[in-house]
Amino acid sequence: KIKEKQRLLSLQEKLSKQLCDTNALLENAQFLQKAPPPLIEKHQKTVEETTRALEEISSKLGNFSI
Repeated sequence: KIKEKQRLLSLQEKLSKQLCDTNALLENAQFLQKAPPPLIEKHQKTVEETTRALEEISSKLGNFSI
């Protein structure tokens, strides 16, 4: 159980950083002006998927007792 919790915490940290980086990119006006629409859509989809994954991980971590 401890290894699984550590794995989830590590994955949560990695995905949180990815989400932060992707959101920063999507908030960049220059990127939005220059990037082709399919690339912007790809990044938006990444945000949605990463958010869902983080919610799942949080739920799983909530199942671990302290």
